[in-house]
Amino acid sequence: MGSSKILYNPSFNLRRKSDRAIVICARNEEKILSKTLPKIRDENKEVLLVLIDDGSIDKTQEIAKKYSDVIIKFPFHKESFAGRPELAIRYNTALSILPNSITYVMILGADTLPSKKYFSTIVKRMKKDHVTIASGILKGEEMFSVFPRGSGRVYEYKFLKEINFFPVGWGWESYVVFKCLQMGRKIRIYKDLKLYSLRKTKLNTKKLAYWGKAMKNLGYTPLFALMRSLKFKNFNILEGYFSHSEITFKEIVPVVRKYELLSFFLNLKLFIKEHLFYRKHP
Repeated sequence: MGSSKILYNPSFNLRRKSDRAIVICARNEEKILSKTLPKIRDENKEVLLVLIDDGSIDKTQEIAKKYSDVIIKFPFHKESFAGRPELAIRYNTALSILPNSITYVMILGADTLPSKKYFSTIVKRMKKDHVTIASGILKGEEMFSVFPRGSGRVYEYKFLKEINFFPVGWGWESYVVFKCLQMGRKIRIYKDLKLYSLRKTKLNTKKLAYWGKAMKNLGYTPLFALMRSLKFKNFNILEGYFSHSEITFKEIVPVVRKYELLSFFLNLKLFIKEHLFYRKHP
């Protein structure tokens, strides 16, 4: 896949002592970044901004130079790494070069815009509540979960360094949350803090199969994988689940199984609310 190239803009020297960093990974996102980056930069003037250009062939890097302090350029590759283990390598490269002054890191998708003062507010609350991983909620997306969402998730940087950043394997993004819980740390969703997506989230068959691989690698049971397949009316999740033979993250399996049980009752509660309550109260 080739090695990455790191470009430090002159602005890096102005923000190298910042205590917060934003990391964004983008691939051929010139149209989206031209809308999100100016607003993110304006809202976070003192925050170190790192953009990962994952093999773009459009003007992604050109736009990034205007607003980012650091650009990490990866070579071109044909297939998107969204949902794949290779994406963890991209983020780990960015996390490994952050200055020692950084205490909190926010991971953002290229198409995500946080609400006003999102980052500063969530950090204040994390400090007050002694929380290690937290996020807000995506506007328009039903969030019936106990997990902070991926894009817009804020981490204590010392925690990420303690676990050697993201593991390179299926389910790497969920692993860090389960690992956090296994270590006795707190996670939190602050539902009054909003995130906005410039495009609708799509789950194609390939991504659903990746999701199945991740579920197997994290130690979810076949029954839970079947339930997810039925919920999304797509058996690519099961196909991905049974195509992956090994559970790599064995140490977090007990935590995953507890989450399975909690998720079952949360979804049952939602089902009853949607299908029974509204039938009686049209």
